Order: sequence, then C-alpha cells, then structure tokens
Amino acid sequence: MTANVPSSARPHRGGAEGECRAAGPVRAVQSGEAIERPALFWLLVAGLAWVPLWYGSNDLIAWGVNAVLFPGLAILYELSLLLRGDGHPIGIRRIAVPAALFAAVVAFIGAQNLTFAPMPPLHPIW
Repeated sequence: MTANVPSSARPHRGGAEGECRAAGPVRAVQSGEAIERPALFWLLVAGLAWVPLWYGSNDLIAWGVNAVLFPGLAILYELSLLLRGDGHPIGIRRIAVPAALFAAVVAFIGAQNLTFAPMPPLHPIW
C-alpha cells in the first residue's frame, strides 16, 4: 500500500560541501575548543552538584572547597580565552550598566567596612 502525499520538503541540491540551508555553514572546531569548553562546563555542573552536600555547605571544608573550586574554574576559563586569543562571548559594552551598578555596590560595601569612617554614612546594622 503506497500513498502519494505531497511534501514541502525539498532535497538539498548544489551548494558548498559542509553547508546546511537551515543552520548555515559548518564551522571548523578549533583544536582546544573541542575539549576545553565542555570540560569546564561539566566541572561547573559537578561543582554545583557538590554545593548542597554536607548540610547545604554548612561546614568549613565545604566552604573551602567552594572557595577554591568556583574561582579556579573562572580563572581556568579566562586563561583559556587568553591562550586562544578569543574574546568573551558577551562584550562589556552590552553589560556596561549592570557592571557599573555592581561596581557601585562593591564600593558601598567597601565603604561600610572602613573602620575609620565617620558614623553617619555607615548603616547602623553593621
């Protein structure tokens, strides 16, 4: 039993090798990119899975592991970008306003922790 059903799908004719109409040209994978980014991603996932262990990270050893693991992953990612000569996927110009607001909050926190500052600008809860 056969059915003659019209289809809107067209076979791929012509075009360059390695080109797909839906996705565009196929990009060659750089030597370090094939292993490096997925490895860092899975290390981050493993670190996030580690966080709730040991009473929700309420032990000093868990604090120490988290304090070394997550900044270490960020440093590895930044070093990998520097060694490859790549830029960040999202430029600082796209996040300039949130970055400036974050810097203002960090500066305010630093000002709150000054021991020689006069009392009126300090928040009383500190």
